[in-house]
Amino acid sequence: GATKCKPGKHLPSAGWATDACHSCGANRYSSANRSACLPCPSNAVSSEASSVMEDCRCDLGYTGPDGGACVACPAGHFKDVNGSSGCVQCSQGKFSAGTARTSDATCSPCSSDAHSGNGSSICLCNSGYTG
Repeated sequence: GATKCKPGKHLPSAGWATDACHSCGANRYSSANRSACLPCPSNAVSSEASSVMEDCRCDLGYTGPDGGACVACPAGHFKDVNGSSGCVQCSQGKFSAGTARTSDATCSPCSSDAHSGNGSSICLCNSGYTG
């Protein structure tokens, strides 16, 4: 009889001498009795031997539901953890012009003659200064 593989494993077809089930690699998943593992959605990651699409969690700098589409954090924000949590705003006095940032360190301080609110993509000149 054919070998039945548990979720998180797959049975590679041609070219394998044994009927051994192999674990899905990282960033892939498989339900039971699959011959191949499926890739996680873009910008999502999973651990080895993942068994459901919900094991695919958004990578750093991206947010979205587990197993769903992951979108880049907007400018002025960052996300330094995996999963479905939201993007975090750069703190007051800092800014970040780029998207998909992965740490607070990517938020740059405004110059001494400028300021910003939370979650800013730009700094604004303080009154009395132009730039």
